[in-house]
Amino acid sequence: MPSFCTITLDIGGTKIAYGLIPDTQPTTVLALGRIPSQPANSTAHQLVCLALEKALAAAKTAGLEPARVGIAAPGVVDTATGIVTYAGATMPGWQGTNLYDLVFKETGLPSIATNDVRAFGLGEFKHGGHSDYSRVLFISLGTGLGGAVIDDRVLLTSPRATAGEFSELVTSDAFGYAQRAELVASGTGLTIYYNDIEEGHTPAIGEIAWRELEPTDTRLEDITEEDVHFESILKGNLTGLGQTLGAIVTAFDADAIIIGGGLASLGERVLEPIRAGLSSSALAPNKSTPVIRARLGDNSPLIGAGVLATTHLG
Repeated sequence: MPSFCTITLDIGGTKIAYGLIPDTQPTTVLALGRIPSQPANSTAHQLVCLALEKALAAAKTAGLEPARVGIAAPGVVDTATGIVTYAGATMPGWQGTNLYDLVFKETGLPSIATNDVRAFGLGEFKHGGHSDYSRVLFISLGTGLGGAVIDDRVLLTSPRATAGEFSELVTSDAFGYAQRAELVASGTGLTIYYNDIEEGHTPAIGEIAWRELEPTDTRLEDITEEDVHFESILKGNLTGLGQTLGAIVTAFDADAIIIGGGLASLGERVLEPIRAGLSSSALAPNKSTPVIRARLGDNSPLIGAGVLATTHLG
């Protein structure tokens, strides 16, 4: 009897991660690999096909039989059709992609897809040890800012597949200006703030705006914890995000907020100001809502895509 597995993909603006999840080991990612998603003279569509090809070859080597494909993808993804109905400028040509057609032509297998942060939320809730909670907000702070909602222990769906798109919330930054949450609290946004605003300078309204990062920009991974300028921006911006989340937690009476993405690796430097902001804006019964770091790490979107696939495709 063959040992079945799910091929899972985590597609991003800079890389595509792929792996095999055995049906008997839903939190184990075998043959984990990563390839660039948009190298020169190629398209993301071509690299998705390459990732699938590599995953099929790895399954054959491992003696596993792929039964289905689960996909965590950027943008607004219609799970019913597999079509990316909206994608930002970071993935040229991605909007309109039919993921199910792409997968079937390459593998002949059935597939199911959702937004990458929704996959992260599903995987983290299912296997991250959060069974005490029923309604949870998941926030991913990485290149962008994304979200997902678990309600009554089920991933929240919506007619246009945008449930959990917290990037468009309006929040306060370190200077008291109202900005899109993605600009205020994502890795890209914080990089823009750090590079565009000199230490001690209070910007004018409209001076801080979303832009593509330049090779000359100092990246977050190169900034030390002792950098007062960055710590001031980080604390101020994430306190503002926390205040916005405090209002959301109050409105929907959420049990917890779980923070993932690359910025979560900063630990309490990220979590503490979010908690402080939440406590300052939430109503009294909601002030102590837990703000927790995600536990599954970088593989959570792959694991979540696997959960989605085995649940809906058998």
